[in-house]
Amino acid sequence: MVLALLRNVPMKYVSLVTLVVQNSALVLVMRYSRLHSGSTGEKYYTSTAVFLAELSKFFMSVGLLLYEEISRRRQLARSHHQGYELASNQDDGTHSGAAGRRKSADEDFEDPQNPSTAPSEPPLTVRWLFNEVFGDDAWKLMIPAALYTVQNNLQYIAVSLLDAATFQVTYQLKILTTALCFVIILRKPLNLWQWLSLVVLTVGIILVQLPSLGSVGGTAATANSGAGATGDAAATAGAAAEAVDKAANAALQTQRDSWEKLLGLLTVALACVMSGLAGVYFEKILKGSKTSVWARNIQLSFFSLFPALFLGVMLKDGAGVREHGFWYGYNAWTFGAITCQALGGIIVALVVKYADNILKGFATSISIILSCVASIFIFDFHITIMFVIGTAAVIYATYLYGTASSAKPTPKSTAASEADGAAGGRSLEQGRSEVVLDTTGLDSGDDDDDITVTGSVRQHQH
Repeated sequence: MVLALLRNVPMKYVSLVTLVVQNSALVLVMRYSRLHSGSTGEKYYTSTAVFLAELSKFFMSVGLLLYEEISRRRQLARSHHQGYELASNQDDGTHSGAAGRRKSADEDFEDPQNPSTAPSEPPLTVRWLFNEVFGDDAWKLMIPAALYTVQNNLQYIAVSLLDAATFQVTYQLKILTTALCFVIILRKPLNLWQWLSLVVLTVGIILVQLPSLGSVGGTAATANSGAGATGDAAATAGAAAEAVDKAANAALQTQRDSWEKLLGLLTVALACVMSGLAGVYFEKILKGSKTSVWARNIQLSFFSLFPALFLGVMLKDGAGVREHGFWYGYNAWTFGAITCQALGGIIVALVVKYADNILKGFATSISIILSCVASIFIFDFHITIMFVIGTAAVIYATYLYGTASSAKPTPKSTAASEADGAAGGRSLEQGRSEVVLDTTGLDSGDDDDDITVTGSVRQHQH
């Protein structure tokens, strides 16, 4: 009954729900895994999580590429078989040419249910997979792979320093950085409404940060004044000294939290810049590529493994990994975060051909709201008026940018549409963004990471 109902639901709405769940779950699970990692509270090494996520995406993309190829060959085989039966029925088997045609068809199509015997198709071997994936332009993915590896590590750092709601809202800065990269580097124009949405987005993100960044001095001053009042009221010098110590510790803790918040914001900003640069790279180098989406995902994951392993696991966390082991601090939530990150890019690649910019912007807006509401109950997050106003501005800007892109009369491969695809599709995902090559975007996000190429699956001629 349920399956029958789901079959009648339009794919664009299924895409919406899938994208919302992935975007919301990723940031929440990542944050929770950083706060509750290990049996004794020790934190796992984020570089190992990034490496495992890329490894998982590599094998999943290989499986999906093989599934796609087998499905294509079966469809081709059925087409050949139907054409053969039609020719046979029209001929009625009475002319001598029919036997010749039937013999020729049988030679080309020995088994209609076996895709390996389809005409002019090489067998699905390791050699075929290698030739299919690592073609002449595969090496071009090395640069974005390195950018995305850095971005994914930065996202783990940021989500460790910022609460989930603030991270989710602030990470929409990737729309601004990607758009600016396209304008500055590629000289692609934006329309008036897109510029307006970027201004609203920037103001909203600033408003979200104001209470926490501006509360440092006020909190410290309040703590010190409270210490003085307690000291005056204390009956003994010891009580006064204890109150002063508590106030000083509170002030130090507040200052430490403020610096962590600032570092988290700078980390998010740097991750967003990486997203923008990757979007520009794909637009400049790989636009119009006809390679299969899953082949591109395999290339990206494969080339990401090397910086993730050598620069992340061995260089960044090498001493800790050698001392405590690769799996130090891992628990179920850690694997949950890795799974969400790995599935994020795969989900975006499956969803993007059904979701336009308006739908993706709507999904992002819902994800922000859900993350904020969930943070109240899961992380005891306190929402302020400024946070609500700033979040509303970010949600409106995200929606406005998507509608402005979709309303353009020019093809979607123009700058603003490309920038929107590159910045707005994949949330944390992914860690990575959703990059538009032809008519799609690379999201993360995410990524969280993977390439989506609508209409880029190669067309075989037979």
